[in-house]
Amino acid sequence: MTGDRPRRSRRQVLGALATGASALVAGCGYQPGGGEFVWEESLPTSIGPGANSGDSLWRSDRRLLYRIRNRSGQGIDVGGAGFVELDDAEVAAYDSSGSMVWEGVTDSQYTGLPAVADGRVVCALENETVVALEPAPSEADDGAESVTSQSSDDPDTVWTTEWDGPALRFRASSSLAVGLHEAGVVAFAPADGEELFSIDLEDAPINDIDAVAVSADHVWIAGGSDPTLLSYDSEGTRTVSRSLPSTPHWLETSVSVAVLGIETESGEDELWLIETDDTRRGRLSLDHAGGAPLIVEDRAYRVADGTIRAVDCSSGEHRWTLEGYEIQGDLAADTERLYARGMTPEMDDCGLFAIDRDGTVSWTASVPTEPGCSGDLFSLEDRLVVLADDSMYGFRKTSGRRLTVL
Repeated sequence: MTGDRPRRSRRQVLGALATGASALVAGCGYQPGGGEFVWEESLPTSIGPGANSGDSLWRSDRRLLYRIRNRSGQGIDVGGAGFVELDDAEVAAYDSSGSMVWEGVTDSQYTGLPAVADGRVVCALENETVVALEPAPSEADDGAESVTSQSSDDPDTVWTTEWDGPALRFRASSSLAVGLHEAGVVAFAPADGEELFSIDLEDAPINDIDAVAVSADHVWIAGGSDPTLLSYDSEGTRTVSRSLPSTPHWLETSVSVAVLGIETESGEDELWLIETDDTRRGRLSLDHAGGAPLIVEDRAYRVADGTIRAVDCSSGEHRWTLEGYEIQGDLAADTERLYARGMTPEMDDCGLFAIDRDGTVSWTASVPTEPGCSGDLFSLEDRLVVLADDSMYGFRKTSGRRLTVL
């Protein structure tokens, strides 16, 4: 992954060991299982003898994992000899095998918070612009998008838009990139950077913003001294203005639905599901303990006090509840399963486990000493990826094919 070390990485050593091991067990019909450890890769940390990098931000679109970090000082000129002065932000994307498949560099350092949607990284820069980066299309594919290994700061910049306002904290979907700032929000089109609309607090029915969420084609805002939920479509037209009994604990979205954690007037905590036409699709009891749910399409998963609950956001119904689970770290999910680290009622030590959409435990697996149950867990295509201590670790999501000797 870096040009200054031999390519015989830990992954190759593991592969060699696996090859030898498979030869020994092939006669037994060995079949890799879900949660099995597959690879390890070290992340590049040094960028030059006099250079500095800020803390890495990690974002995922469930296909690639993006590392975003500001850089300054004197760095190594990868494309030539000597050194260069750095004052920029580096974006690197990693796939489910732990390989860096593309990287891009911005013209200056980012401010606020970046967001990722549909393979594009959107962020505001210190040079009073907003930019979007993505892998350059392959000429061999007649302009179709292709993820290929490259290192270039020009082909990856999709668009640049002037922005001389305050720093923006972005939330994004396939059709909206919305930046929250101290005086309101501004929405850009992710395809070309066109400013679609802005909402200033002076003109809105609230005096401050506590939370912003973005669905496919709507912006949801919650806040105000008299708590209110607002929704705006992609043209900036307000579609929802609903008084709330309290400031939401959190605000998320599922397809076209706003998902809120609310304390009601009676003091009970509830999960509310609000449609873009201001109808309330569901209202469910909620444990105040725990944070915002993890939402994938129409399914919301939430952990509180050792209990995992799944909610169907399209119907507003509880799908299943599992109790006695000790979860460590965040959840990860795709359209088929929920993944977590911790202990189930059947496990003695911390490990990985997967739960199908119907609430059935699909598999459980022990984990190696490193990373153990530490670090951050992500779901990427056919692998679970853990980030811990400047290293990436890959685990199987499902069982592999049985190995045999021909």
